[in-house]
Amino acid sequence: MLDINQYVKSASTYVLRKIILFLILLLVAILAFSIAFNQFRVRTFVNDAFTARANVILENTETKGLSSYFDEDFIAKDPMLLEKKYALYDVSRYDYKLNIDYLSVGWVAPSRASVVISEYVTEIKGQFTGTSEEKIGMSDIPPDWNNAKYKVKLKKTDGRWYIVEMEKTKDLK
Repeated sequence: MLDINQYVKSASTYVLRKIILFLILLLVAILAFSIAFNQFRVRTFVNDAFTARANVILENTETKGLSSYFDEDFIAKDPMLLEKKYALYDVSRYDYKLNIDYLSVGWVAPSRASVVISEYVTEIKGQFTGTSEEKIGMSDIPPDWNNAKYKVKLKKTDGRWYIVEMEKTKDLK
């Protein structure tokens, strides 16, 4: 027959094990939620950033709005922003698609992230708006976009994500 001390000890051990198991499961759930939330935020941020970049390039607008997504050094060195390939065109329509092929974000409080994206712009419609002198060697329709795969690096500064680096890894059709 069990005496009261053995019963209390065994009940205490049982309750303590259940509490520890519950705390471990709670910690795993919080960690999983944190990781998923950070990945969702980075995925949404990257999509918004590159959509805004494509709009600036194709519609030949100011780059000021990009500073909420991209590091100032990145904006100053981005070849597609500098090239102004569509400056002499009035682009009226295009289809933009961004695929995120790979995403790596830190666990709890990440300050850096890496993303591999595939960027496509198709069906660019518009017309030439430059002068007759500027038209020499130019087409009446806007040039094709350079679809490509990029490795993108992000950094969190003052609680905000910024794209600090982008490296083209492959041209796409």
